[in-house]
Amino acid sequence: MDDFIYLNGEIIRADLATISPFDRGFLYGDGLFETMRSYDGRVHLLRRHLERLHESAAFLGIPLPSAGELTSAIEQTMLANGARDSALRLTVTRGVGGSAFDTDIERRPTVMITTRALPGRSVTAGENIIMLSAVHRPPPLGKRVKSLDYTIAANCAAAMRAAGAREGILLTDDRMVASGSVSNIFIISDGIIITPPLSLGILPGITRGRVLELAAGCSLEVREELFDRDALLDADECFYANSLREIVPVASIDGCAIRGAGAGYAEMLMERYRAETPDELL
Repeated sequence: MDDFIYLNGEIIRADLATISPFDRGFLYGDGLFETMRSYDGRVHLLRRHLERLHESAAFLGIPLPSAGELTSAIEQTMLANGARDSALRLTVTRGVGGSAFDTDIERRPTVMITTRALPGRSVTAGENIIMLSAVHRPPPLGKRVKSLDYTIAANCAAAMRAAGAREGILLTDDRMVASGSVSNIFIISDGIIITPPLSLGILPGITRGRVLELAAGCSLEVREELFDRDALLDADECFYANSLREIVPVASIDGCAIRGAGAGYAEMLMERYRAETPDELL
């Protein structure tokens, strides 16, 4: 983690930062976050991240600073750390005080921004990912938000470490592919890009949305529909995507190779995604 953070209007040293023990994010997980990536000192798809954050905050009734104020805070944090190529996390909570049921009291939200330097981009021929024992559940509030409750992803990490994998797949109760632990999943079959539908209650990933736009821009057919583990293995290609890792080809699942011959679509999408950064930032 870098030396300085933004906390409630101030840039301070990370080792001197304090948050109230009565902060609702700490006590109840009553908050949201966005993880973003900067290239050459600029944040990719920043507007979309902030739009999703504000939409989720409005859904939960958490007041937020304006997009302009948050953008300024992000710039201040990056400048203080000399951040060029980095991971950024913007965390907001409902603020301090009250019981778990006191969501109607107007209070100042806690806003924190941290940065972490990232290594240069690497090229992978394809990763092995695993099927996870955890089961994807529809969001209990009817809408998936990027909340502070990361219990499932944190616990899945142990299984992935044991397998030497960086990502794993969550299935629904009826064994349909839902998502990765921290990503969205895609397959390509006969030139058609398929990803699970948002109606499953998965997170509408920012990179997911951009990948679908890039695919459509390449005149590739895009479908959002259900598929199972067998479809993963029978696909021509498979990849996962998130803001920090970008687009990551998958070579095998639980050590079983993707059976398709591959057509280079995932690589093409990865090249197009990388070509637009850091120039197309909104």
